[in-house]
Amino acid sequence: MLWYCNPHEVNHRLESRVRETRQHGSEGGAAGQYPAVPTPMGTAVTASAYSTPMPTAPGPVPLPDAWPAQVRAALVHAFALAHLGIVHLRAWCVNSPIARVRLAADNERLRAERGLLREELRIKDARMARIPARERPHYPPAERLAILQLRAARGWSAEQVARCFLLTGATIASWNRRLDEDKPSALVQLPVSINRFPELVGYIVQQLKTLCPAMGKKRIAQTLARCASCPWQGRAS
Repeated sequence: MLWYCNPHEVNHRLESRVRETRQHGSEGGAAGQYPAVPTPMGTAVTASAYSTPMPTAPGPVPLPDAWPAQVRAALVHAFALAHLGIVHLRAWCVNSPIARVRLAADNERLRAERGLLREELRIKDARMARIPARERPHYPPAERLAILQLRAARGWSAEQVARCFLLTGATIASWNRRLDEDKPSALVQLPVSINRFPELVGYIVQQLKTLCPAMGKKRIAQTLARCASCPWQGRAS
Protein backbone atom coordinates (compact mmCIF):
# COMPACT_ATOMS: atom_id res chain seq x y z
CA MET A 1 0.00 0.00 0.00
CA LEU A 2 1.41 3.37 -1.03
CA TRP A 3 1.24 6.49 1.09
CA TYR A 4 1.24 10.04 -0.22
CA CYS A 5 3.97 12.26 1.28
CA ASN A 6 2.71 15.81 1.51
CA PRO A 7 5.79 18.12 1.36
CA HIS A 8 3.98 20.88 3.27
CA GLU A 9 3.23 18.48 6.12
CA VAL A 10 6.84 17.28 6.14
CA ASN A 11 8.10 20.85 6.32
CA HIS A 12 5.73 21.66 9.16
CA ARG A 13 6.75 18.59 11.16
CA LEU A 14 10.40 19.27 10.47
CA GLU A 15 10.21 22.85 11.68
CA SER A 16 8.36 21.76 14.82
CA ARG A 17 10.98 19.12 15.70
CA VAL A 18 13.82 21.59 15.06
CA ARG A 19 12.26 24.14 17.39
CA GLU A 20 11.74 21.50 20.06
CA THR A 21 15.33 20.35 19.78
CA ARG A 22 16.69 23.87 20.08
CA GLN A 23 14.51 24.58 23.11
CA HIS A 24 15.07 21.36 25.06
CA GLY A 25 18.66 20.66 24.15
CA SER A 26 19.14 16.91 23.93
CA GLU A 27 15.48 16.04 23.57
CA GLY A 28 15.03 14.31 20.24
CA GLY A 29 18.81 14.36 19.60
CA ALA A 30 22.01 16.12 20.52
CA ALA A 31 21.99 19.88 20.97
CA GLY A 32 22.56 21.73 17.77
CA GLN A 33 21.66 18.71 15.62
CA TYR A 34 18.57 18.52 13.52
CA PRO A 35 16.60 15.33 14.11
CA ALA A 36 15.38 13.15 11.33
CA VAL A 37 11.68 13.30 10.62
CA PRO A 38 10.08 10.07 9.42
CA THR A 39 7.72 10.27 6.49
CA PRO A 40 4.82 7.96 5.63
CA MET A 41 7.02 6.36 2.97
CA GLY A 42 9.49 5.30 5.71
CA THR A 43 12.38 7.49 4.55
CA ALA A 44 13.87 9.94 7.01
CA VAL A 45 14.06 13.57 5.97
CA THR A 46 16.61 15.70 7.79
CA ALA A 47 16.90 19.44 8.06
CA SER A 48 20.07 19.34 6.03
CA ALA A 49 17.97 18.57 2.97
CA TYR A 50 16.16 21.87 3.49
CA SER A 51 19.08 23.91 4.84
CA THR A 52 21.03 23.87 1.58
CA PRO A 53 21.51 27.47 0.50
CA MET A 54 19.49 28.43 -2.52
CA PRO A 55 21.45 29.22 -5.66
CA THR A 56 22.10 32.89 -6.11
CA ALA A 57 20.84 34.76 -9.14
CA PRO A 58 23.37 35.16 -11.93
CA GLY A 59 25.15 38.44 -12.02
CA PRO A 60 24.31 41.13 -14.55
CA VAL A 61 25.51 40.69 -18.10
CA PRO A 62 28.54 42.92 -18.57
CA LEU A 63 28.03 45.82 -20.95
CA PRO A 64 30.41 46.27 -23.88
CA ASP A 65 32.63 49.29 -23.84
CA ALA A 66 30.98 50.92 -26.85
CA TRP A 67 27.37 50.12 -25.88
CA PRO A 68 25.99 53.68 -26.50
CA ALA A 69 26.76 53.24 -30.19
CA GLN A 70 24.64 50.06 -30.27
CA VAL A 71 21.49 51.42 -28.61
CA ARG A 72 19.41 51.52 -31.81
CA ALA A 73 20.33 47.97 -32.77
CA ALA A 74 19.68 46.82 -29.21
CA LEU A 75 16.15 48.26 -29.32
CA VAL A 76 15.32 46.38 -32.51
CA HIS A 77 16.86 43.13 -31.24
CA ALA A 78 15.03 43.42 -27.90
CA PHE A 79 11.64 43.58 -29.63
CA ALA A 80 12.63 40.70 -31.92
CA LEU A 81 13.47 38.55 -28.88
CA ALA A 82 10.21 39.56 -27.22
CA HIS A 83 8.35 38.46 -30.36
CA LEU A 84 10.01 35.04 -30.25
CA GLY A 85 9.04 34.59 -26.62
CA ILE A 86 5.44 35.62 -27.26
CA VAL A 87 5.14 33.29 -30.25
CA HIS A 88 6.46 30.37 -28.17
CA LEU A 89 4.00 31.11 -25.36
CA ARG A 90 1.06 31.47 -27.75
CA ALA A 91 1.91 28.17 -29.41
CA TRP A 92 1.83 26.45 -26.01
CA CYS A 93 -1.51 28.07 -25.13
CA VAL A 94 -3.12 27.27 -28.48
CA ASN A 95 -2.27 23.58 -28.08
CA SER A 96 -3.50 23.47 -24.49
CA PRO A 97 -6.44 21.12 -23.78
CA ILE A 98 -7.91 23.74 -21.43
CA ALA A 99 -10.40 25.98 -23.19
CA ARG A 100 -9.79 28.86 -20.79
CA VAL A 101 -6.09 28.89 -21.65
CA ARG A 102 -6.83 28.95 -25.38
CA LEU A 103 -9.32 31.78 -24.87
CA ALA A 104 -6.78 33.77 -22.85
CA ALA A 105 -4.20 33.32 -25.61
CA ASP A 106 -6.65 34.54 -28.23
CA ASN A 107 -7.56 37.52 -26.06
CA GLU A 108 -3.90 38.40 -25.59
CA ARG A 109 -3.28 38.12 -29.33
CA LEU A 110 -6.13 40.51 -30.12
CA ARG A 111 -4.93 43.02 -27.51
CA ALA A 112 -1.41 42.87 -28.93
CA GLU A 113 -2.74 43.32 -32.46
CA ARG A 114 -4.72 46.36 -31.36
CA GLY A 115 -1.62 47.92 -29.83
CA LEU A 116 0.44 47.26 -32.96
CA LEU A 117 -2.24 48.74 -35.21
CA ARG A 118 -2.43 51.86 -33.04
CA GLU A 119 1.32 52.30 -33.31
CA GLU A 120 1.16 51.88 -37.09
CA LEU A 121 -1.56 54.53 -37.31
CA ARG A 122 0.38 56.87 -35.03
CA ILE A 123 3.45 56.65 -37.29
CA LYS A 124 1.41 57.24 -40.45
CA ASP A 125 -0.53 60.14 -38.92
CA ALA A 126 2.67 61.76 -37.66
CA ARG A 127 4.08 61.73 -41.19
CA MET A 128 0.92 63.18 -42.70
CA ALA A 129 0.61 65.82 -39.97
CA ARG A 130 4.00 67.27 -40.94
CA ILE A 131 2.61 68.15 -44.38
CA PRO A 132 0.75 71.48 -44.55
CA ALA A 133 -3.01 71.01 -44.82
CA ARG A 134 -3.26 72.60 -48.27
CA GLU A 135 -0.51 70.35 -49.65
CA ARG A 136 -1.89 67.04 -48.41
CA PRO A 137 -3.28 64.61 -51.01
CA HIS A 138 -7.06 64.49 -51.25
CA TYR A 139 -9.04 61.37 -50.38
CA PRO A 140 -10.50 59.64 -53.45
CA PRO A 141 -14.33 59.54 -53.68
CA ALA A 142 -14.50 55.86 -52.63
CA GLU A 143 -12.35 56.48 -49.55
CA ARG A 144 -14.59 59.39 -48.57
CA LEU A 145 -17.54 57.00 -48.54
CA ALA A 146 -15.48 54.54 -46.46
CA ILE A 147 -14.75 57.30 -43.94
CA LEU A 148 -18.46 58.12 -43.66
CA GLN A 149 -19.27 54.43 -43.18
CA LEU A 150 -16.68 54.19 -40.42
CA ARG A 151 -18.12 57.28 -38.79
CA ALA A 152 -21.59 55.74 -38.78
CA ALA A 153 -20.29 52.41 -37.44
CA ARG A 154 -18.42 54.12 -34.59
CA GLY A 155 -21.11 56.69 -33.84
CA TRP A 156 -18.57 59.50 -34.09
CA SER A 157 -19.27 63.16 -34.54
CA ALA A 158 -17.88 65.12 -37.48
CA GLU A 159 -15.16 66.59 -35.26
CA GLN A 160 -14.05 63.16 -34.05
CA VAL A 161 -13.73 61.90 -37.62
CA ALA A 162 -11.88 65.06 -38.62
CA ARG A 163 -9.29 64.58 -35.85
CA CYS A 164 -8.79 60.94 -36.78
CA PHE A 165 -8.25 61.57 -40.50
CA LEU A 166 -6.55 65.00 -40.24
CA LEU A 167 -9.51 66.83 -41.79
CA THR A 168 -11.96 69.49 -40.65
CA GLY A 169 -15.50 69.10 -39.37
CA ALA A 170 -16.78 71.26 -42.23
CA THR A 171 -15.25 68.87 -44.76
CA ILE A 172 -16.98 65.86 -43.17
CA ALA A 173 -20.30 67.73 -43.07
CA SER A 174 -19.90 68.66 -46.75
CA TRP A 175 -19.31 65.03 -47.72
CA ASN A 176 -22.36 63.95 -45.74
CA ARG A 177 -24.62 66.52 -47.44
CA ARG A 178 -23.51 65.47 -50.91
CA LEU A 179 -24.07 61.73 -50.54
CA ASP A 180 -26.96 61.76 -53.03
CA GLU A 181 -24.96 63.26 -55.88
CA ASP A 182 -25.05 60.91 -58.87
CA LYS A 183 -22.56 62.13 -61.42
CA PRO A 184 -19.01 61.23 -62.44
CA SER A 185 -17.57 64.18 -60.51
CA ALA A 186 -19.42 63.45 -57.24
CA LEU A 187 -17.37 63.91 -54.08
CA VAL A 188 -18.57 60.60 -52.60
CA GLN A 189 -18.79 57.49 -54.78
CA LEU A 190 -19.08 53.74 -54.44
CA PRO A 191 -15.94 51.67 -55.04
CA VAL A 192 -17.91 49.41 -57.41
CA SER A 193 -20.85 50.01 -59.69
CA ILE A 194 -24.17 48.90 -58.15
CA ASN A 195 -27.23 48.86 -60.44
CA ARG A 196 -29.35 46.10 -58.92
CA PHE A 197 -30.86 45.75 -55.48
CA PRO A 198 -29.26 42.32 -54.73
CA GLU A 199 -25.87 43.88 -55.44
CA LEU A 200 -26.64 46.61 -52.92
CA VAL A 201 -27.70 44.05 -50.32
CA GLY A 202 -24.55 42.00 -50.89
CA TYR A 203 -22.35 45.09 -50.55
CA ILE A 204 -24.04 46.15 -47.32
CA VAL A 205 -23.68 42.67 -45.83
CA GLN A 206 -20.00 42.59 -46.79
CA GLN A 207 -19.34 45.98 -45.19
CA LEU A 208 -21.30 45.09 -42.06
CA LYS A 209 -19.23 41.94 -41.60
CA THR A 210 -16.10 44.10 -41.91
CA LEU A 211 -17.12 46.97 -39.61
CA CYS A 212 -19.43 45.02 -37.27
CA PRO A 213 -18.06 41.44 -37.15
CA ALA A 214 -20.16 40.53 -34.10
CA MET A 215 -23.36 40.74 -36.12
CA GLY A 216 -24.69 37.40 -37.36
CA LYS A 217 -26.72 36.68 -40.47
CA LYS A 218 -30.04 37.05 -38.67
CA ARG A 219 -29.15 40.42 -37.20
CA ILE A 220 -27.83 41.65 -40.55
CA ALA A 221 -31.10 40.62 -42.19
CA GLN A 222 -33.07 42.46 -39.49
CA THR A 223 -30.96 45.58 -40.02
CA LEU A 224 -31.53 45.50 -43.77
CA ALA A 225 -35.29 44.96 -43.24
CA ARG A 226 -35.50 47.99 -40.95
CA CYS A 227 -33.60 50.13 -43.46
CA ALA A 228 -35.98 49.06 -46.22
CA SER A 229 -39.14 49.68 -44.18
CA CYS A 230 -37.99 52.95 -42.55
CA PRO A 231 -36.54 55.24 -45.24
CA TRP A 232 -34.43 58.18 -44.15
CA GLN A 233 -36.24 61.44 -43.49
CA GLY A 234 -32.99 63.34 -43.13
CA ARG A 235 -29.31 63.02 -42.30
CA ALA A 236 -27.26 64.31 -39.41
CA SER A 237 -24.65 66.83 -40.45
